Amino acid sequence: MDIQPMKNRENHAKYFIILAICLMFLGVSTSSILAHGTDIRLTVAENDQVQINAIFDTGEPMSEAQIIVYAANDPQTAWHNGVADMNGTYFFPVDTSIAGDWAITVRTAGHGELLHFTVSERGVISTGAETARPAWQTTVGALFVVIMLGGVAYFYSRPKQMTMAEARA
Repeated sequence: MDIQPMKNRENHAKYFIILAICLMFLGVSTSSILAHGTDIRLTVAENDQVQINAIFDTGEPMSEAQIIVYAANDPQTAWHNGVADMNGTYFFPVDTSIAGDWAITVRTAGHGELLHFTVSERGVISTGAETARPAWQTTVGALFVVIMLGGVAYFYSRPKQMTMAEARA
């Protein structure tokens, strides 16, 4: 009777068990990571002002978040500082004579983001696209990690191959 097919089935069963454990671990770890995220949006308001709306992923506002704005002509020095209100909202004026890419940091309690907006040569403020990562990117990244972990688990669960010297003995 050939024992080799039975061993292959056992190895495949081990592989799927390890893969299931990796999937469960990944599901638990991503839910805790997502619970600590932020959702910060920039919009252009009237009179060349930018409005910041900052909330945690839980929906709670980032009240009293620290806001630091860096102008395009001097990205090393803070151009404007402020604090968000109790709703996580903050307005600040933009000097539209300074064209280029501006940067904003929004931080509170160790959470926050770095955001960008652009002032064109004509003085038009553009906040650009959404800053949040699309769900499909997160899903593809998680799937890649699971496949890689499964491959490593499968590699180490294989039976040891005999060397030529061991086969001759």
